[in-house]
Amino acid sequence: MNYRLGLAGRLTLLAVFLSWGVVGVLVRMTVPHFKAAFELGYRDALLVQSAFFITYLLFSRAGGAITARIGFRNGAMLGLLLMGLGALGLALATLAGEFVALLPSIFVLASGITLLQVSANPLAAVEGRLRSASGNLTFAQGFNSLGTVAAPIIAGAAFLGTPDNALEPVRFLFVGVAIFVLALALLARLTLRENDAAQSPRPEGPGRTMGPAEAARLRAGVAAIFLYVGAEVAITTTLVNLLEDRLMVTRDAAAALVSLYWLGMLAGRFGAVPLLVRFERQKVLAAAALVAAALCMVASSAGGLAAAVAILAVGLFGGPQFPTVFAIASADLEPQARAKAAGWLCTGIVGGGVIPLVYGEVADRFSLAAALVVPALCFACIALFALRYGRAFSTVEPAPDRS
Repeated sequence: MNYRLGLAGRLTLLAVFLSWGVVGVLVRMTVPHFKAAFELGYRDALLVQSAFFITYLLFSRAGGAITARIGFRNGAMLGLLLMGLGALGLALATLAGEFVALLPSIFVLASGITLLQVSANPLAAVEGRLRSASGNLTFAQGFNSLGTVAAPIIAGAAFLGTPDNALEPVRFLFVGVAIFVLALALLARLTLRENDAAQSPRPEGPGRTMGPAEAARLRAGVAAIFLYVGAEVAITTTLVNLLEDRLMVTRDAAAALVSLYWLGMLAGRFGAVPLLVRFERQKVLAAAALVAAALCMVASSAGGLAAAVAILAVGLFGGPQFPTVFAIASADLEPQARAKAAGWLCTGIVGGGVIPLVYGEVADRFSLAAALVVPALCFACIALFALRYGRAFSTVEPAPDRS
């Protein structure tokens, strides 16, 4: 079989997935510092996430159209450039000493990640070596999870020994992010240059344009992505605070423990790959979502170590959810329709800027423990999506034919 990307190109693609995993979580790890530095409540501090995730609503469909026109490789390069500029802008904005000055740069950075998701997710689904498109995408998303595991360690090292309200570590951290991401953009240009999927029109096996059934499934997929990302962001943005409260540990110790959540997500994504090849994917998704909902309720009602273990374990069962929802919602579409579907699906990621505000309002009015009911309800709805819309397409369908 002839693959459009060579080894260097596939490794670069995996590095792209890793990069937005690192950067996205680093932004979340700065929220406790912004909360302390600017004396904010949970709801106001979570405006960082609103500025981050609103880009998915405003830019995803345009990103899908851009990617369909310029190709996946060029879309990824543009996304990396925006990420680098946003990271550099965020570093400079910390000099202003005003919370609102940070938000535009976060928006630009997130716009780059939005474009990366629109371009990289469908590319990964057809460029892997597994016979399942779901498995290919889940494998690539595993490297995104690897980045999320590394991010708390990086943030912990950057913030170690500094006051909770210090902004200098944030500044230096995002200068480093800008250098890394811009270097990756150059690498993408070199390694993906001759294998752009958009410039290689070739038979891709059976594919369909979007009819009424596919459109209904896509709309439900957008809603499921909205709920999943909202639940994940709500939990992970306040995870340091949750662990401080439940385990009575310092912020540095809690930040180190956050890596266990992302490590669980990494294990969940890689561990789901053989399951998605062997079992119907709607069953894998429904089971993972229901267990995640149950764990949220345990963490909400229990105390101490039991609550901490439960909330950290949510990462394990959250791991396969995003890529599996994405694959179900965009299954078997022709290339142009797949790029546009990816744009629509990525609009659902705006849930990361909406649901945390609801979560934060509940936390401010009641407690962080009570607020965990919000992500529990999100996961329960994702299980319903899996059972309703996952049956139409088999998990073991082949990825597009490359021969």
